[in-house]
Amino acid sequence: MIRSAGILATLSIAALPLLSGALAGADSTVVIAPPVVMVAPGPESVVEGTIARTNKEATRLVLTNGMELTVPLTVPALHTELTPHRSIKAYYRDEGGENIVTMIVPIQVHPGAGV
Repeated sequence: MIRSAGILATLSIAALPLLSGALAGADSTVVIAPPVVMVAPGPESVVEGTIARTNKEATRLVLTNGMELTVPLTVPALHTELTPHRSIKAYYRDEGGENIVTMIVPIQVHPGAGV
């Protein structure tokens, strides 16, 4: 195990030759950071639009073009921002005829932008 900057990590035996070779004769400190996981949208479809109406929990949205979206509570979103007249960009999957949102981003409207 290596302890550095308050981080405790366990290295596998396979990583030791790489680490020992990198540190040979070095006076530097090794900091092992946790991995960064980025999930890119997969086979989802994407829609940009304006919310016409929502249910109280903002888990069911209807856009001004009539499209309906379901936003599960497990989707990272500030549901209080998913309100009528808000422009959004949403990635979704068609699951049995229901559009299930996998990622949603409110689009900020800037004053003076003519909107």
